[in-house]
Amino acid sequence: MASLPPADSRTCPRSHPIKAAVSPLTGECLYHLPGGTHYERTLPEICYATEKDARTEDCRRVEEVM
Repeated sequence: MASLPPADSRTCPRSHPIKAAVSPLTGECLYHLPGGTHYERTLPEICYATEKDARTEDCRRVEEVM
């Protein structure tokens, strides 16, 4: 599966560690990679296995917009 719901309010399943959420400012989907600056405090709305999966669903890496 390309995406899965979060395991709980703060974590993604091990198989899909990339956290994604819709920005309240822009309405666009942004994703965070493990080890990234905001990864630990991000509350995921959806989780992805790969960056390619996230991009396929029109998410952008958070560092691209910051």
